[in-house]
Order: sequence, then C-alpha cells, then structure tokens
Amino acid sequence: MKGIYPISTANRLYRLADLMLLSTFPEYGEQIYTRGLKAFAAFSSCSTAVKAS
Repeated sequence: MKGIYPISTANRLYRLADLMLLSTFPEYGEQIYTRGLKAFAAFSSCSTAVKAS
C-alpha cells in the first residue's frame, strides 16, 4: 500500500522534512514557532474565557 505509512514512519518523515527545511531556511522554523505561539495563546485565552463563564 503505497502512501499509507505507520504512524512512526510518518513521524520520522515529517521530522526529516522539518530538519531539512530548517537547515535550508532558518526563518521557516521561526514562522512555525511564532504560528504555534499565536495558536497556543488563542487557545489558552479561549479556554480561560470558557472557564470564567
């Protein structure tokens, strides 16, 4: 079955792609990091708003 990977293999491929992109484009990592921070901030503010109400 081409294209269907076990989870561990897919993880390894994603990590490898990430490492290759990071070594080629350092700003790629910064984009992911800041996007992740923004998403986390939005999520945590949503969850605190839900807890407050």
